[in-house]
Amino acid sequence: MDDPTDKGDGLADGAQVSLSAMPDVKSLMAIRVRPAQAARLFGVSRQSMSQWIKKGWLTINPIDGRLDLQHATDQILKHADLGRIRAPFLKSIVSDMNRLVDQAGKAIELEGDLRAARARIAELDRELRFIGNWLELFDGLLLANESLLRATTGPDEWRAAQQELLEQAEFTAIEALDNGLEH
Repeated sequence: MDDPTDKGDGLADGAQVSLSAMPDVKSLMAIRVRPAQAARLFGVSRQSMSQWIKKGWLTINPIDGRLDLQHATDQILKHADLGRIRAPFLKSIVSDMNRLVDQAGKAIELEGDLRAARARIAELDRELRFIGNWLELFDGLLLANESLLRATTGPDEWRAAQQELLEQAEFTAIEALDNGLEH
């Protein structure tokens, strides 16, 4: 007797059909060409194309024996000797890639130069703060020791007193800079 719930699809009630063997829509919509056509498009020999397939650099669709052109282009750019490819569209891509590699190299070089310049600026800033502190301290020591300097009896004694004040100011400025203090 006929089962009223049987849909006539040959499946048990509630069973689902597996479509895992079916290619997805994206792969169905891809532009696929025979290896010989791809060889002409890429400007290489059919033998080169066959070698790339044997090496696993290119993947052929097992259903129709064709190459997905976009995927093949990606694989060729990844694996092949780009100097041997004569395809105009790939030459422009390779040219663009080489230009980008050069620009990346220059950017890395400039980044190193920038780091070196920043380090030099920090060093000069430290020296400038030191000199500012040193001059301020020396000026203060000159004022504080004015009577000592006026009491000197000759140029040699005056130079010795001045040198002592300079060294004292320098020592204090170095100490302040090392401790992060500024006067």
